[in-house]
Amino acid sequence: MRHYDWLQRFLQMVLTLLGITVVAFLLREAIPGDPVEILLGKEGLFQPSPEEVRLFRTRFGLDRPLFVQYFRWLGDVLRGDLGRSFVTKRPVAQEIRERLPATLLLALAGFSFAVLIGLLGGVFLAFWSGSIVDHLVRVVTLLFRSMPTFFVAVVLITLLGERWRVFPTSGMGSWRHLVLPAVVSGSGFGILIMRLLRTNLLQVLGNDYILAARARGLSAWKVLLKHAFPNGFVSVLTMFGLYLGGILGGSPVVETIFAWPGAGRLLVQAIYGRDFPLLQAFVLVFGVTYVAMQMLVDVCYFFLNPQVRPGKRIV
Repeated sequence: MRHYDWLQRFLQMVLTLLGITVVAFLLREAIPGDPVEILLGKEGLFQPSPEEVRLFRTRFGLDRPLFVQYFRWLGDVLRGDLGRSFVTKRPVAQEIRERLPATLLLALAGFSFAVLIGLLGGVFLAFWSGSIVDHLVRVVTLLFRSMPTFFVAVVLITLLGERWRVFPTSGMGSWRHLVLPAVVSGSGFGILIMRLLRTNLLQVLGNDYILAARARGLSAWKVLLKHAFPNGFVSVLTMFGLYLGGILGGSPVVETIFAWPGAGRLLVQAIYGRDFPLLQAFVLVFGVTYVAMQMLVDVCYFFLNPQVRPGKRIV
């Protein structure tokens, strides 16, 4: 049965990836504006004649049926050819490859910050459950979580960047340039981890084996960390997959605000410039990343808790 479940999971992943390619390809048809006229305009032909448009469509195979264009595009993608940017005329794969390290660096920093405050905060709030500190922190974090990302960024830039000049507010250079974008990108996720872990730990602390551990004379901290934390952490792992899978999709806002030279900022520029090949590539990359992270979470679930099988995930 286990092998059947894994095969089913694999087939679902393949179908999802195929669906992502369809969405990425049809993006060209969904966005207003004719790609041919936009591209000709970028080449200096702002009012092309019908004959010039027809010749251009024939040259790039755009006069063929849509399904033929899709399979031709899919074949190029499988060979690693994501097309050329309408704006820079460079290969799209090269454009993304040059910007991706900066985005991954920011994602890693934001994720590390989120895990740090999430795990530490969740454990401490569970230990001090019901205290004034617990209530105060929960109110503050709920207020902070309800604020939009751009508002949090503006507040941090105003206070820590402009008024007190503690950290730089734009660009990429030393580790100090990374602090504010990482805090903004990871704070919301860290608060979610904190609240979920606190709830899970309080539920686990009511189980019989926890009461037995306390009866053996173990300290409250040892019971919490050694016996309750491993079981309370398993369901939090799902959120790790969601965050890591969506980190590229959520980076454009933060990267634009802090002028971070990553792939997210490049995506915003592609939207403004109607750069269709670049937009298609981003949808493809983001979708594949998300599916890969979810698959990785499933594998981690299997090793952390053998009772959890694919298709019966605890959420």
